[in-house]
Amino acid sequence: QPDSPDNTMHAKNGTSLTRYSQQLNLCEHWITSLLVVWLLLETAVLAIQSFQWHMGEDVGFFYYLSWLVNEHQFIPYLDIHETSFPGSFILYALLGKLVGYSHQAFNLANVGSFVLCSALIFASLKKLHWRMAIASIALFGVFYFTLHRSMYLQRDYLAVIFIVAAIAV
Repeated sequence: QPDSPDNTMHAKNGTSLTRYSQQLNLCEHWITSLLVVWLLLETAVLAIQSFQWHMGEDVGFFYYLSWLVNEHQFIPYLDIHETSFPGSFILYALLGKLVGYSHQAFNLANVGSFVLCSALIFASLKKLHWRMAIASIALFGVFYFTLHRSMYLQRDYLAVIFIVAAIAV
């Protein structure tokens, strides 16, 4: 009935397509909301499980180098041969001074850096929409903790924190 007063087409059973579209949007809203809640719960479970995992990849090496720099006054590029940029030494030396060098301190710093990055993601995306910000944190959390040791406190990930902080400001 194209000549209807509200300019909406009616389905065969008499309900308008606009009402059907609204119901579909409500269904999509609930499905995405449940998916985001599930991803947030998955992130929390993975974060708790991460306290049992060990550091790997470059992090153990840089933690050791930062321990040598902080505790034994070694000088990078003079006493320690390494081809990485100085920012890596500074970052891990600062991290070692802040949290220490134990396995538990590493795991606390790992989860703490995730919480910091999540807060910065929320601060930068809440300008667009708060639901988008929460969904982004949920997706980021699952990806971050699923990548296991290959991402934990790696230089690339730590750089993301600074980039997101710049966006959030």
